[in-house]
Amino acid sequence: MTAAAVLYSPRVRTALLLAEEAHRGQRRKGSDAPYIVHPVAVAAALAGAGAGEDLVCAGYLHDVVEDTAWDGARLAAAVGPRVAALVLAVTEEKVDAAGAPIAWEVRKERQLAHLAGTDDPEVFALKAADLLVNLTDIALDQAAEGDAVWDRFRRGREAQLAYYGAAAEAVLPRVALPALAQALREAAAAVARLGPAQKVPGTS
Repeated sequence: MTAAAVLYSPRVRTALLLAEEAHRGQRRKGSDAPYIVHPVAVAAALAGAGAGEDLVCAGYLHDVVEDTAWDGARLAAAVGPRVAALVLAVTEEKVDAAGAPIAWEVRKERQLAHLAGTDDPEVFALKAADLLVNLTDIALDQAAEGDAVWDRFRRGREAQLAYYGAAAEAVLPRVALPALAQALREAAAAVARLGPAQKVPGTS
């Protein structure tokens, strides 16, 4: 299927509508933009790179379990177990069993460890598309706002750049969609240049 055919398939349209409903009223961090623009961009990046329906559906829904009241069972019932499994594979747990917040550093360490323990190429593609959109947004916002862009992140520039660099390094060798891997490589390199000198993700 072409990218347009995937994006306008009934299943994918259903996923978009579910994502819009789940994220309704939410805003992007440090922005007035509705949150749905992020999953739309992730899904579009996946479709443009040649991903199939399940992966594009997961692109629309990748933050639903992490950031809304939806859980994996509800997601599986709505869009199928494969899409739910992809979403859960990139979902961070933000609170512990007692309801206490889990520190950002711990969440990111767990996410990287989870990626290291999977061999599903579609999980890496989903994470790659999410990283691509986040990194592209940072680069565009940096150009428009200057260093104020980093004020939206509690851990600041250095910690964010370190995480994004490590995440890109983790997924790039395992992304089976060449166009997506190249786009992420370029976005990661552009954002790496915004901070202190460091290794550019995806280079030797």
